[in-house]
Amino acid sequence: MGATPNGRHAYEPIDHGANPHPGFRKDGALTAMSNSICAIQPGYGNTAPVQLELDPGMGRGEEAVKKIADYILTLFQQGGTLLNINIIDSRQILEADKDPDKYPDLVVRVTGFTAYFCSLTPEFRKLVVDRILVQGGA
Repeated sequence: MGATPNGRHAYEPIDHGANPHPGFRKDGALTAMSNSICAIQPGYGNTAPVQLELDPGMGRGEEAVKKIADYILTLFQQGGTLLNINIIDSRQILEADKDPDKYPDLVVRVTGFTAYFCSLTPEFRKLVVDRILVQGGA
């Protein structure tokens, strides 16, 4: 497929799911993204999962945990059917990408499946790394 208006270059893979291409929204816009994905759910199945990358620091404190829990509940109340969450910081994912064998237990959500990061091809690792770096603000 040719280039698309969201900055994806010609012949690059189309995004991994219903989420916007990494970097499409500079402000993150988690709520807008989630509302859009929930609006297209057909009512059954896991056809449009939400992929969410969280920095481990985001869950510190009771207020932060409550906000994450409220987000998850709201997502499903609005019709979401599947939420994939990776909790990893940008430093760790860059180190794992550089030397995957140092992180044999690192499990990540890829494109509709979960896998050990070290078992992924360089192309799939790049999809995961790019998504985490963009969503994590790195």
